[in-house]
Amino acid sequence: MSPSQGDLFPSKRPAIADAASLLLVARPDRPLTPAQRSFNRLVARVEKLRDKLQRETRRLDSAFRAFRESAQDIPF
Repeated sequence: MSPSQGDLFPSKRPAIADAASLLLVARPDRPLTPAQRSFNRLVARVEKLRDKLQRETRRLDSAFRAFRESAQDIPF
């Protein structure tokens, strides 16, 4: 394996909008509708999945780097 080969998942990723900016907020005279509450739950779920994806990507990048370093020791 070539030592110049880069990561499968580059560290520079496009900026992601803050999920908090998408949350709908009730006003005192107007509570959220069931659809708006559902939207807020889905936004929270997407945010959790983004975090999980980020953690998994870091874990896999680390494992790939370790594999790449150990594979250099194997004669072909």
